[in-house]
This record gives sequence, structure tokens and C-alpha cells, in this order.
Amino acid sequence: KNPEFLSSPVTITTRLGYRTLEDAAKETTENASASANGEAATGKNPAMMLKGDVSLAEGDEDKPTSYHVPGNVVHNISSDYVRQAVESSPLLELQEMENVKLVFLLHNPEAQVVELLKEDPGATPEERHEFVKERWTPAMETLEEYAVANNVFSFGVVSNGLGIPERNNHPMHLDASLVIEASKKYDHFSTVELPANLLETYGWEMARKIKSEAPSVNISAMRPLTCYPDLGTGSGFPFRLVDYALPILEDETIGVFEDDTASIGAGKGFRYTNDMTGIPAIYQMALQAAMSHFDAQELLEIKQERDLTMEERETLDGCKLMQSMIHDLDNQLENVRSFAAHEDELYGRIIPLIYDTFELMDDKTSDLLQAYFAAYAVAVRYAIAKKTREVLKKGEKGSNTGATYPDIPQKMLLQEYALRHMLAAKCFDRIVIGASTMQDFQHQTHLIEKISRDDSPLDVIAAMKSSEEEKEAAKKDKEKEAK
Repeated sequence: KNPEFLSSPVTITTRLGYRTLEDAAKETTENASASANGEAATGKNPAMMLKGDVSLAEGDEDKPTSYHVPGNVVHNISSDYVRQAVESSPLLELQEMENVKLVFLLHNPEAQVVELLKEDPGATPEERHEFVKERWTPAMETLEEYAVANNVFSFGVVSNGLGIPERNNHPMHLDASLVIEASKKYDHFSTVELPANLLETYGWEMARKIKSEAPSVNISAMRPLTCYPDLGTGSGFPFRLVDYALPILEDETIGVFEDDTASIGAGKGFRYTNDMTGIPAIYQMALQAAMSHFDAQELLEIKQERDLTMEERETLDGCKLMQSMIHDLDNQLENVRSFAAHEDELYGRIIPLIYDTFELMDDKTSDLLQAYFAAYAVAVRYAIAKKTREVLKKGEKGSNTGATYPDIPQKMLLQEYALRHMLAAKCFDRIVIGASTMQDFQHQTHLIEKISRDDSPLDVIAAMKSSEEEKEAAKKDKEKEAK
């Protein structure tokens, strides 16, 4: 309700479908407490299963029938649940704003197929799609009722399944024809949101199909900068199509952007990964400091003169373990693909290992490890960006699409290259880009504004690539002359 937005058109989308079950023990405790105080137990605790809830946690991990979700998450698109979710939504308070449009999206309706597969694991694609249609029809009729009564209200579907190729025969595949049929049946069906990016290109095909047969539907591309090696169907960790702005040391001056054709600058004290020629110096210094700290040289010298005490032996073993771990982490940089995977290993394996190894840790060691892991995160981002650029240019074994982009200019940020292709596709009405901080938001806004000033987003790519090739050719000619 900020006054700045009162005169601006704003579209707010929200998703309906998934909900989290709280601990059942908490519900029991709360109801017992209410009874003791002479109050009626509400029975509204989310731990209670509702009509229409579908549990997604069951099934074979090697052949999952649904998307990977925590065990306490269920999926529900029943008419009753949708009605409850809409009526309790704080977004309804914004209806009084003149230029606000509210769009309620059924989130991954294809997840309902899990219920069918429990009874019939061999259900055909046609049977699965008919089941989804049967499940979402009451929900859409309920949403249509709300939309008829309120002209700022519309609805649609956000589906990861629309981005899964039909040829994969994955149970979560959702046929675009179902969405097209729904858009023609319901007057207020306004929006379809699906995944699409440089490597998950099936979403582009589906967007074009939907647009050609249902031109009134707004199509939004989600995850334009985030890829899943398993198309988001399993527990594979995502990786991002971005170059990162990383901290640099004061004496690192080589490679700063020199002209307007280069991408947006990273700012003082930072440099983007596409403009770096090697592993960040800040990590190399932290690595050397950590390896030196855990070399246990003093204990090794003492061991030459006398037997170590039990405490000294434990410390020596701990130092050997830490050096081995740091060495392994350094070697892993060559193959790291995902920052999410790095964080999963850090918090799930490495930090618990350190706590198990050292009962007590002095301040110097603690500070050094914090500095090392902060620098290692910088190196991980550099390695990921470098590997991602290589995969985009040359492709990778086992790729779902085989799509390659050998024309990526080195001076162009990966996110700019990706978004230029998204805008050039002309099959999306909106592109949904995630931003976890205000700095991210401002950068993405600046980037889109920069791209939007060009008549043809892809012409800039061609011109920049041509310029780089000419400079490289001239450089080689000079080297030949020198020889």
C-alpha cells in the first residue's frame, strides 16, 4: 500500500498447492493445553491431514514419481482447500488498490498424479493427464467464481511439468494441451508460468504452442537463470547461469572493464568472474594460511625428542585430518557445479566433522577457519561460473537438450547473455527473475533496462563476439611477426 505504487500497474502472483505439516506432537500438546484451560481444541493445526491432501514423500528414491520435497510437505488443490487458501490470503486486502491485479496460480497440479500411481503404477500418460484434469477442475471452478465477483482477480497454472519433455515419459510431465483447454473453458484463466532457460529449452517450445493456440494467456518464464540437471524432477542441485561479482585484493588491477561494450561493472573492490583469468588470489592466500596452520610442525619436532601425550596425539591427528580435508576441497573445485551442493556438503558433512574432531578450538584456529571457508566460497563461485560457461559453449555429456552456445562473448556476463536470448525468443510476456537481496534486484533491473534499449538483443551478442575474434586474430598476427 505504499503511495508510490498507488498509480502504478502492479501484478502480484501467488501459488496454491503445497503446504507444510507441523509436528503432530505440537498439535497434541496445544490441544491438551486448550482442554486444560476449558477451551475447545481448534483442530486447525496444519499437522492434521485435510481432505484432498496428497503425501509426496513415498516411492522409490531411484525412480521418483514426484518432485523431491521434504517428508512433511503435502499437495492439495481440492476445491475446499483452494477456497480456504484464497479467503485467508492477505493479498485480498489489496483489492481496493485501483491498479493491482491478483493472480492465483495452481502450483504443480501434476503432483496430484502421485495418488493415481499409488493405485496404478503403470498408468499411461493419457490416464495421468485425465487424472490431473479431474483433480484441478473443481479448483478452477472455485477460482472462476472468485474472479467473476472481483475484476482484479484472475488465475492460472504454474507448472514445472510443462518444462519436462514428453519423450522423457516422466510421471510429472504436464501436456500443454490441458492448459490450452482450460484457458478456453474459463474466462478468467489468465496466466501460465513455466521453467525456461538456455539449457531447459522445452519450456520455450511449450510457450510457443500455448501462445499460438491461446494468445490471450500471459506466459511467464520462471528460472531463466537457474538450471536443474534433472529438470527439477529429483533431488539434483541447481546451478545458476550467472557470473558472480567477487572480492579482489587492492593490487589486483588487471582486467577491469575498459569500455561501454562490456557488461555492467562489478563495483569497486569486486570483479566479475568472466573478467578473471584464474582462481581468486584471496582464496589462494587463505588456502596457504590454512595449510600452514595445520602443518603441526611444532608437534612433529617434539615427537622427535619424546613421546607425545594423548592430548598432543589427538591434536596431531586432528591437524592431519584438517589438512587432508582442505586438500580434498581444493581438488573438488575442478568439478564443482552448484553452490547449493557446496552448502549442503559444508553444513551436512564438513562442519559436523570439524566439531567431532576438535572438542575445543582456540580463537586463532576458529578465526582462520572462518576466513578460509569464506574465501573457499569465493573460489567455488569462480569455479562454478567458469564450468557453466564451458558447458554452455561445448555442451556436456548426458545433457537433456544438447543445446550449445559457442557464441558467448567472454566480456558479456552469463546472466546478460541468457536474458538476451529469453527476450529475443518473443514467446514470453513476463520473465520472473529471483532476487534475494536489494542489490540483486537493482542489478537485474539495471540489466533488463540495458538490454531493452537494444532493438535486437542478439545483435549485440554477435557484434561483441565479432569484436573479440578480431582482437584475438590481431593478437596472433602480432605474435607471429614477433617470432
